[in-house]
Amino acid sequence: MGFVWYLTQEQFKRQYARTKLGPLWIVLTQFVMIGGIGLVFFTIFHRPLDQFLLFISASVLSWNLVSVTITTSTAAFTSQASLIQSFRMPLSIFPLQTVVYSFVVFLHGLGIHLLLMLFLGASFAKLPFLVVSLAILLAILYPTTAVLGILGARFRDLGPLVGSIMYMAFLVTPIIWERTNIGGKMAWIVDLNPFYYMIEIVRRPMLGTLPSATSMIVTLLMAVVSITTGELFFRRYARPLPFWV
Repeated sequence: MGFVWYLTQEQFKRQYARTKLGPLWIVLTQFVMIGGIGLVFFTIFHRPLDQFLLFISASVLSWNLVSVTITTSTAAFTSQASLIQSFRMPLSIFPLQTVVYSFVVFLHGLGIHLLLMLFLGASFAKLPFLVVSLAILLAILYPTTAVLGILGARFRDLGPLVGSIMYMAFLVTPIIWERTNIGGKMAWIVDLNPFYYMIEIVRRPMLGTLPSATSMIVTLLMAVVSITTGELFFRRYARPLPFWV
C-alpha cells in the first residue's frame, strides 16, 4: 500500500507541478463547478437554493468519483508501462493506484461539501453511513478498473470509447436533475441505469438521508459480480500485460 500511495503522490506532483496552489485547484475547480451549476439550474427548477446546492454538491462529487475512476482506468497499466516492463511487482497495485487517486480527489471535494452542510444547517446524522456506501462503491470500481485497464492495454481504442460512454452516462443519469423529473415510458432510462444506483448510495448520506433498499441491493449485487468477474479476468489475462503495454 505504501508504494501505491507513493505513485499517487507522484501523480499529483506531475499534474500540479509549478502551480502556486497545487492540489487546492481540485477544491477550487469543484467549488466553482458546484456553485455555477447550482445557480444556473436554480433558475430552471425553481427550488430553494440551499437545498439545490447540497444536491448538486453531493451529486457532482459522487459522479466525479465514479467517472474519473472509470475514464482513467483504461490507462491504469499503459501509463505505468516502464515500471511494469522493468520490475517484477504485483500488477494489482496499478488499478488500485487509479482508484486511490480518484478517492483522494473525492475527499478534497468532501471537505467543501461538509463546510456547505455546516453553513446551511444540514443534518449530519446519516453521514456515518457514507463509509458503508463508499466501501460498496469501491468494491465495484476496483475490479472494474482492473478489467478495463487490461482491455485498455490490449485495445487502445477503448479509452476514447469509454470517455464517450461516460459523457452520455452523465446526460442520462440523475446528477444535475432528480429521478422525479422523469417518468412514464422514459423511466427505464434511470431504472436500468447502474450509474444511478452507484451515485445514490453515496449521495444520500451526504444529503442527510439513507439510500433506498433497492439502491443497496442493486449495488451489492453489482459488487459481487464485479469482484467475481474481475478476479477471473485478472487471473486469465494479467500474464501477457507486460507485452501489451
